Amino acid sequence: MKQKHHQRPAPPSAVSSTVLSGFLVFGLSVMIALLLPKYTALTPLSGWLATINAMGLLVCGFDKRQAVNKRFRVPGKVIVAVALTGGALGVLLGLLAFRHKIKTGHFFIQIAAILLVQALAVYFAIYFKVVSMTQVVEWLMRR
Repeated sequence: MKQKHHQRPAPPSAVSSTVLSGFLVFGLSVMIALLLPKYTALTPLSGWLATINAMGLLVCGFDKRQAVNKRFRVPGKVIVAVALTGGALGVLLGLLAFRHKIKTGHFFIQIAAILLVQALAVYFAIYFKVVSMTQVVEWLMRR
């Protein structure tokens, strides 16, 4: 007669941890970005960019601490999603400040490429007069 082995409960799947982390990061970012224009001189878009970049920096710091303590990690997909939604500069600064995910370089290069594409998009929008530099400065200073 075979003995039944007690099976360990399955760890949370990558999808569920990605969804949970994503909802937490983006939920907090949206709430803060909606409140910033009420209490500061930021426009909604500049409030979003400030919030998502700060969140990118914080997520990298949190993930580094979790990695050192060998605990639940923020999936790389969530960090890339933060970068893609405007937080590439914050994520890149977080990777450098916390010396996180830079050992192999591929993750760092991926985030740097996202930042480069975003910077080029802004540059070409100004260069091809989709928007003028004056409009950008006015937009940033507008209440």
